[in-house]
Amino acid sequence: MVLRVNLASTPFANRRLILLACLFVVAASALVAIDYGRDLRRVQRESAVLAQELNKQQHQIAALQGKIPPPVRKEQLGPEERVALQSASTLLESRIFSWSRMLAEIERELSDGVRLTAVSVTLADASKVDALNPGRAPLRVSMVMVGKDLKQILDTLDRMRKAGRFGTFSPRKESVVEGTQEVELEFESTYLPS
Repeated sequence: MVLRVNLASTPFANRRLILLACLFVVAASALVAIDYGRDLRRVQRESAVLAQELNKQQHQIAALQGKIPPPVRKEQLGPEERVALQSASTLLESRIFSWSRMLAEIERELSDGVRLTAVSVTLADASKVDALNPGRAPLRVSMVMVGKDLKQILDTLDRMRKAGRFGTFSPRKESVVEGTQEVELEFESTYLPS
């Protein structure tokens, strides 16, 4: 038998494959870097254009803010303007009022056996309407409640008062509902929307 021995330091080494793999990685990295460079230049151009546009708009805003007159105080208004402002504020106040919110608050406090049969709302004091802060003026709410007895209705009114939005209850009329043992109470209350 013939024994063959290879005394080379790196037998069967193919350096071309490793070299080609390294060149491929370097070329791919260069292509990715070039693509990112293009994207970076495009983003820099776009940001420069947007910065110019923003600067232009800021100058326009500053020019427009310089043209805004100072706010007019109520004392500076003439009598006709005050009446018009008060009328507009009152109309706005009645439009902003949330019926569903008020009725939900009433319903939450109703005792068992007590029901609400009528509700009407008016402004309690038109002088408390704030034109710059609508929706906060106190309202006068007229209601009619029917219950098994007066104590149940009064308990409901007490719970409504403790809830915080209703106050100063003033009864108008108490009567017995015809054909039943139920009591009907008509009263007024103030309501603070917010």
